[in-house]
Amino acid sequence: MSDAPDKKARDAAGEYIRHRPLWQRIVYPVLGFILVILGIIGWVVPIVMGFPLIIIGIPLLFCFHPRLEWQVRGYLRRIGQFIMKYLRKKRIAR
Repeated sequence: MSDAPDKKARDAAGEYIRHRPLWQRIVYPVLGFILVILGIIGWVVPIVMGFPLIIIGIPLLFCFHPRLEWQVRGYLRRIGQFIMKYLRKKRIAR
């Protein structure tokens, strides 16, 4: 048997995914859940800004599994690029 990691432990770019220690796989999702809840409260109560807390909390929610974490981070990156393109178009159209 070889010492190389199995094929299931590769991300979309073909690189091997590093697994987090157990304490990080427990603490990060709990922290992410708290941040998402605070972000939702921030949408209701205007004192706390909700959007940045949700953007930070969502990737932390999925830190228990490396493949899910990479997928969520990729989705958030694409959403950010879409928002930036939209804002640039609006700025040019003015």
